[in-house]
Amino acid sequence: MKIHPGVRQVLAALTVILLLAAAFQGIAGGAQQLPQSGTIGQYVQSVAQLLYGVCAVFSIATAVRWREYAAPVQFVFIAGCVVAGGLAAVVWGGESLASGLVAAVVAFAIACALVWMLRAAVIPLAKKEL
Repeated sequence: MKIHPGVRQVLAALTVILLLAAAFQGIAGGAQQLPQSGTIGQYVQSVAQLLYGVCAVFSIATAVRWREYAAPVQFVFIAGCVVAGGLAAVVWGGESLASGLVAAVVAFAIACALVWMLRAAVIPLAKKEL
């Protein structure tokens, strides 16, 4: 798929901003919730939230350098988003498993969209600049 260079630059900037926002939310939220975790589910959700926050930063780093680690980091980012998103409604909000499943599917779609944006916009720009 060919993307216009101007659109690619805007998409790259938007992707980096969204990943940095996800990193902040993941790291700050996970660090805040971890000491408050009273159950195994809450603990797993908090660790997954920390994990996707850290992997969001590493996704940006591996898009520019260390590209051989990009795919594993992106996979862990997606997995962390799915686990954290799916468990949050159930273990912290007391919602049903069905709502947790819907949240996990939505988190999967959003994480995949971010990874696609990263691969379509950021990585090609980084290859040109190096």
